[in-house]
Amino acid sequence: MKKLRRIFVVLVLLSLSASVFALPGIKEAFQTESGQYVYYRDYRLENPLYIGFLYYGEDTIQVRYLLKADGKNLVQDKSFSIFFSLDEKADHIELTGEKLPDGVTNDDSEIINYIHSVLYEFASMRKHSNDEDFSEIFTKTHDVQYFGGPIQVTYDKQIPLFNIEAVDSIIGEKVFKAVTMGSINDNADLSFEKFPGFVDFPSQPKTKKLSEKKLAAFVWEDSDQVPNLKTLGDNAVLWNLEMDIPESEITKRGVSVEEYFSRANQMSLNGSYAYLPEAKCFKKGSSLICCYPLYSPSENDPFRYVVKVFEKTESAYALSIISTYYKFYWENKQYFDTLY
Repeated sequence: MKKLRRIFVVLVLLSLSASVFALPGIKEAFQTESGQYVYYRDYRLENPLYIGFLYYGEDTIQVRYLLKADGKNLVQDKSFSIFFSLDEKADHIELTGEKLPDGVTNDDSEIINYIHSVLYEFASMRKHSNDEDFSEIFTKTHDVQYFGGPIQVTYDKQIPLFNIEAVDSIIGEKVFKAVTMGSINDNADLSFEKFPGFVDFPSQPKTKKLSEKKLAAFVWEDSDQVPNLKTLGDNAVLWNLEMDIPESEITKRGVSVEEYFSRANQMSLNGSYAYLPEAKCFKKGSSLICCYPLYSPSENDPFRYVVKVFEKTESAYALSIISTYYKFYWENKQYFDTLY
C-alpha cells in the first residue's frame, strides 16, 4: 500500500463554493477564484527563476520569487514573498500596503523591485487587453519599456489572474512562460509557498508496440479501501467519480461546463504540480480529455502522468482519473490510449 499511496494523488478540484473576483482594472472572461495561483518561469536568467501569484481575494495577493541554486554563485535556493493589499475600487493595480518577510536587508532591494515591476507590467498589459476577444487563445504585441520594447504576449483565459500564458521577444525567444497553476485549500495549505520549481522530466521512453497478448495482460483490481478505485499493480490507479452539480452553478460564472473543467482538471493540488507546457485538453466524442505530466517532489519517484476524462451523463458529470508513473505511461501508451 505504500507504493499505492505514493502514486495515488487525488486531483479533483471543484471549488464552486469559492468566491470569485477580478484584479482591479481587469475584466476577466473567466474569473479567478480565491486560493488560485499561477507560477511563471522567467527565462532571462541562466538559473531557473520563478515568480508566482496567489489570489486571496479582490484586495489581497501574494507574490513569491524563487531563484534556484546553481551550486556555485548561489548555493541555496532564494525564496522571497510579499503580501500586497490592493485598492479594490481603483481601475488599476494600486497598492495600499505590503508585508515583507522578516529579516529583509538592503541586499533584497533588487528582488523587491523585480516583484513590483513584474506585477505592475503584467497587470497593465492585461488591462490594456480588456476589450479583446478571450474566447480563443490569442497573441498580442505590447510595447513595454521594462522589456526593452515590443514583446509578444499570448493570452489564455484558462490561466488565473492575468490570463497570460507566455511572454516572448519579438523574434520568438522565451521571456516568461506559465509552468503551473493550482489552488490552495486553506491557509494551512503550503502548496504555493513550498513550490520548489521543476526539474527536467525524464526523456520519454519509446512507446512499445504491444501484442494482443500483452494488451490482455493489463488487469485492474478493485481497491478494498477506496470506493470506485482500481489499481494496476503498483503502476497505476484509476478512479471513477460522479458529481451531481447543477449546471447553473458553473455557467453563472460566464463560462461553459467544458471551459470550467478544462481549468479545474489542470490544477495543481496538495503539493503535486501539473506541468502546463506539456498539458493539453481536447474533445474526443462526448468526452473532454485533459493530460499532463505531474511533479510530486516529496515522492521517491516524483514523475507521474495524469489523464482525466470528463463527460456529462444524463443525471450528473462523470470524471475518470488515471494516474501512473511517467515512464510506465509512455512505454505503454498504446494501452492507455484504449482507455479513453
